[in-house]
Amino acid sequence: MTIQRYIRLTNLIPKVLDMVDEGKIAFTIAVELSYLTEEQQYELYEVMDIEQCTPSLSQANRMKRMSQSESLDMDAMFSILEQEKPNQREQIKLRTDSVAKYFPEDYTPKQKTDLIERLLKEWYEKQESEKKQSSDSSRGRAR
Repeated sequence: MTIQRYIRLTNLIPKVLDMVDEGKIAFTIAVELSYLTEEQQYELYEVMDIEQCTPSLSQANRMKRMSQSESLDMDAMFSILEQEKPNQREQIKLRTDSVAKYFPEDYTPKQKTDLIERLLKEWYEKQESEKKQSSDSSRGRAR
C-alpha cells in the first residue's frame, strides 16, 4: 500500500512534488492531491501561492472528490483553502507550573479553563462598565 502511494506521487506536477520534498505538504495530503488533473494541480499551486497556505488532509480529500465529479475549479479551491483549519487558530498557552498555585490541587484542566474564561469575562465587563462611566462623567463636565 505504501509503495502504491509513492507511485501515486509520480502524478504530481513538479512544483507540488517539490513542496512535498521540502516538507511543506505532507505525504498523505500529496497522495490525495495526486488525483487532481494536471491543470487543477497548476491552479491549486497558484491558489496556494496567493493564499500562502497548503490544504489539510480533509481539504485535499474534498478537492479530490470534487475533481472526480468534475466540479473543482479555482473558485472552489479558493473557497476550500480560505476555511480556517483547527491547527491554524491562534492559541494562548499558559505553563501549568506558572499558574498551578492559583488553583485547588483537585481542579481538572477543564475546570481551570472554565474558571479562566469566567474571570476574563468578568474583567472585560468591568472594563467596559468603567469606560462607560468615564465617558458619561466626561460628558457631564462638558455641559
